[in-house]
Amino acid sequence: MKSVLFTLVIFLTIAAQKCKKESGADIPAGIQQKINEIKKEPKWNPPAEVFEYRYNDRRLFYFTSNCCDQYNVVYDEKANYVCHPVEELVVKEI
Repeated sequence: MKSVLFTLVIFLTIAAQKCKKESGADIPAGIQQKINEIKKEPKWNPPAEVFEYRYNDRRLFYFTSNCCDQYNVVYDEKANYVCHPVEELVVKEI
């Protein structure tokens, strides 16, 4: 029983370390500028969210909209518009 508990504690410790995200780490300047523009606005409901994805060796940033009747937007790492996905992106989050 002690070995199972010890293994579980080690596993959870490692998992928690791998799940930590570094805030602001290596965010491209154009994407950071878009984030800063959102921060200047009144608080959104639902809150703004930005997700980073890798798709076909491209680094993409998925910005949620501030209302249910507006499109979410995907930008590349140079802050160029890529698309307005019709469905939620179904790719593995980094």
